[in-house]
Amino acid sequence: MSKVISFGASITYGSELPDQSYTWSSIIAQRLGLSYECLAKENAANSSIARAIISNMDHYNNDLILAMWTSCTRYEFRSGDRWENISPWSNQIGFVRDWYRGPGGLEYTEVVTTMKEIILAGQFLDRMELPYLFVMDNDELRTSHTWMLPDEYIQTLKVMMPWDHIMWFDNTGFLDWCRKNNYSFINTHPGIDAHSAAADYILANRSFNILNTSRLPPAL
Repeated sequence: MSKVISFGASITYGSELPDQSYTWSSIIAQRLGLSYECLAKENAANSSIARAIISNMDHYNNDLILAMWTSCTRYEFRSGDRWENISPWSNQIGFVRDWYRGPGGLEYTEVVTTMKEIILAGQFLDRMELPYLFVMDNDELRTSHTWMLPDEYIQTLKVMMPWDHIMWFDNTGFLDWCRKNNYSFINTHPGIDAHSAAADYILANRSFNILNTSRLPPAL
């Protein structure tokens, strides 16, 4: 592998840490003896993360891709010549207000959008024949009512998820795992010890030299 490239939102970006060398993905690169490039963005939506992964097709060279997916409640839209992210914490006026009062506020929209972005990114990386690992910063998908629906569309999307490349932290998302283990937080973001422990956990449970698989965990 040439280097580690990370994607995600503020946690993977390293918000509130001393610098990006303390992030879980950077620590993995250090432990593997590889250079590191962070393409995570603060406040990114899952659509932003998938777009960033796919938009760098000409940038890759046998790199290890690490991505941490974020809240299902964030969205990204193209407006003119730029992309804009919105969330329930955005200024609730105009389109943002109407979106969250309408389809954007429905759990079904949140879950389906996130699942499609993860599937799309996984299929792209499979096509590029790049090694990759996806982790989640939360449990919103699997604890949602929509996840458990006997809905053919949801059930098919669940089958299409790249489970062989998804890892949970003791069967949960990163944030809940940090809280359960009493790791430090800096405001709303996991601290240095949490990122170090996450890197240790991933490297103890996943070899990046051979194919390793993670199976669909029991529904919470």
